[in-house]
Amino acid sequence: MDTDLRQRVEADLPVKVTCIAKATETSRNHLYDAIKKGEIRSVRVGRTIRIPAAEARRLLGWEVAA
Repeated sequence: MDTDLRQRVEADLPVKVTCIAKATETSRNHLYDAIKKGEIRSVRVGRTIRIPAAEARRLLGWEVAA
């Protein structure tokens, strides 16, 4: 698991689609299609699309610490 990904999610920062694709062993195109269909929440930052930390946790199956 990419430590940068874990740090960004723990800091509640949005994550690049490519990082999620790598971590979930899914293609970028599959994720972009799911974003386009509304199955994955995303935010646009300039010209890039990012996945909010809460959504990244859901996709990665990580529990939120209470």
